[in-house]
Amino acid sequence: MKKTILFISFSVLLIFCISSCDIDDVDDVDDVDWNNEYIKLAYDSNYKYPTGFFQDEAIVDPEYCSPNAPGYRSFKYLNRKDINSNDETIPLYTSSKEISKEWFNIFSLNSKWEWNDNFVLEKENKNEKFFEYIVVDKNFSYSSLTRLVRIHHEDYFIPQNRIDPEPHDKQHEVYDIGIYNGEFSLVKVKELIEYLWYLKIYQTANYKVKKTEISEDDEKVEFQIQYLFIIRGDWDMRDVVYVYNSKYSLNKETRVLQFIERNLIDLVYGKMNYINWY
Repeated sequence: MKKTILFISFSVLLIFCISSCDIDDVDDVDDVDWNNEYIKLAYDSNYKYPTGFFQDEAIVDPEYCSPNAPGYRSFKYLNRKDINSNDETIPLYTSSKEISKEWFNIFSLNSKWEWNDNFVLEKENKNEKFFEYIVVDKNFSYSSLTRLVRIHHEDYFIPQNRIDPEPHDKQHEVYDIGIYNGEFSLVKVKELIEYLWYLKIYQTANYKVKKTEISEDDEKVEFQIQYLFIIRGDWDMRDVVYVYNSKYSLNKETRVLQFIERNLIDLVYGKMNYINWY
């Protein structure tokens, strides 16, 4: 039975498309199977990635941003539209520190940031993956917000497209994600793809990675990632956990990283979100 779920909140607009797929009416679903491995992961508040999965130093190291940059840390990788509002949202990349700083300054002006007591450029970094500008926004809600403004380093990765189709995308055609220019080994290729995935899911609670696998032959490296996409149900509706498996390939000669396919391998229902009228 097809069931279309409508929500008022714009923040869950993504659910419109996903909920139109063929699934059984949630009213017919039995009680939650708390022994199901996907359910366990979905409701484990301490779980996000498997052991050994890439994690950004800026998040795991409390001293990364300096003592003057406290509060919540938010990534922002600049794209062409950040520099020119008429351009596309294709990520920027360069090997020049001077160009990266110029783009950052343009973005700052376009964002109407004023470098005063509320917006402070605290620190500048560079590593193999990106150029970075750490900005402290002291005017964010009731606490400080540290904005990690970054630009991809061309000598590591040239981005061309998103790492994975959005959940509502039904078409899963092969496409180029970008070109990898870093050190070549299975460990390094795994780090690249997990790094790109980390950027995709770090700031959202809907995704959890279950496992990854990597292999190679004479021509390419193949990588698979199994992950959960969790939709929190509205009142009197169950949570829904989609389990996907995405495949990637990196050509050893051209260094082009491609998305190959994504398959829905399971769908399980979580707890009911009852309305409490009292």
